[in-house]
Amino acid sequence: MSESTELSGSPRIGIAAVCAAMALFAANDAVLKLLSEQIPPAQVMVLRGIVGGVLLLGLVLVTGAGPRLGSGFRPAVLLRTLCDALASVMFVMALMGLPVATVTALIQLVPVVTSIAGVLIFRDRMTRRQLAAVVLGLAGVLVITRPSGSVGAHLLFGIAAVALLAGRDVLTRCTAPGTPSLVVATMTTFAVPMLSIPEVAFQAWQPLEVKAAMLIGLISLLVAVGNLLMVIAVRYSPLPAIAPYRYTAILFALFAGLLLLDEQPDTWMIAGGGAIAMSGFLGLPQVRPPFLLSAKRS
Repeated sequence: MSESTELSGSPRIGIAAVCAAMALFAANDAVLKLLSEQIPPAQVMVLRGIVGGVLLLGLVLVTGAGPRLGSGFRPAVLLRTLCDALASVMFVMALMGLPVATVTALIQLVPVVTSIAGVLIFRDRMTRRQLAAVVLGLAGVLVITRPSGSVGAHLLFGIAAVALLAGRDVLTRCTAPGTPSLVVATMTTFAVPMLSIPEVAFQAWQPLEVKAAMLIGLISLLVAVGNLLMVIAVRYSPLPAIAPYRYTAILFALFAGLLLLDEQPDTWMIAGGGAIAMSGFLGLPQVRPPFLLSAKRS
């Protein structure tokens, strides 16, 4: 894939990339939850980031992008990397004082913020269908998570995470076309464990069993490929076009929880999932939901 073609490709490429990334991240979260019962989360984060970063670095060298590794230290890439790493820290700090459902719902504001940023900063065109898809998807998320009204300092951490993630996406679009997506993803994957190393230094390092080591290898691959796909998605498509498909993270999380953690969805989850699925139909370019097609034919 030529980097020079990025930002001019079909929005469908970005949509496919962001959906695949959300599926990989959901699988990572489920496996991470299983691992956290045996190994301290900070240790898992460090190992996952180092292994995933090494995998991407190897891919950079194999694909011949090694000579352009230096472009990963350009200001826009470094700032993007910092935003991504700090967002992870803010997310964890928010979880320390807020229900998971509340933080999950709060993070789903990112598609809304990035859509607005795309319109205001990059002059992306946001159609009524895309706006309706974003709103409907957010409504589905709220139905599923049913956040509580908890407020306080931890809520500010959650808001900071939203702002940092939106900033990350804006900066992704600002990176020079000559900077390979592989290099950007490699920088991101290495950054998060660097922030977790100080915490691990004050904890006892847990020895890894073979099964745990294999699972860490799996989530390292999932996160590495997911980071790469997210970079490609943002560089290929206008932000409003891919925004509704970030909500698929909730659907994939429900499936991952059911398959790997035996978490059974309730009626609210099914209803919210339906709203998110419909938002995906609305967001597809030149595609109408099935019931609208039937109405038009009649």
